[in-house]
Amino acid sequence: MYCTDRICAAFALAALVHENQKRKSTEIPYISHPMAVASQVAVWGGSEDQFVAALLHDVIEDGGAQYIPVIEEHFGKHVLELVIACSDAAPASGQAKAPWLERKRQYLEHLRAASDEVLLISAADKWHNLQCTLADAKHLGDAVFDRFVDQKKVRAEKRELVLWNYSELVAIYRERKLPVAHEVESLLNELIIALQKKN
Repeated sequence: MYCTDRICAAFALAALVHENQKRKSTEIPYISHPMAVASQVAVWGGSEDQFVAALLHDVIEDGGAQYIPVIEEHFGKHVLELVIACSDAAPASGQAKAPWLERKRQYLEHLRAASDEVLLISAADKWHNLQCTLADAKHLGDAVFDRFVDQKKVRAEKRELVLWNYSELVAIYRERKLPVAHEVESLLNELIIALQKKN
């Protein structure tokens, strides 16, 4: 069983950092995402540290590098390592993230050598993102991609880049023989089919 006090503390920190954030182009509170990712980690048999890291996986990326010592102090070095490994950015306070494509390429390269623990959290993260994108794509079609990548890019290029990124992620999960790779791949295939039907 997971330690309730530890999970409550992790949720409190995530809720604080994401307090005023919404999911891209929606009114959905952002905290729903780390909750869903942590839930999926549990469904897939993740450890307590993986569950806690899943709750915190976007804290550094969206809250800033100032949370690195906070996470280590309250949840330990191992959880911090998992969180950092699942982040594609660690901006200093007030600093902007690197461009989308640069971050995704670096994340993919890093993921190829990441631990199995990291891969599971990463897959849960992408699984939930795909679930949300699929649900919206059924109504919006290619317009769902307007919320991604770089605002300077046209919709068709955004779609190509987003689908490329997910395809690369699935390939890594497959190569590393992650047991749940097929679940992420299945969602990606559903998204592609939904887009074809909508368009």
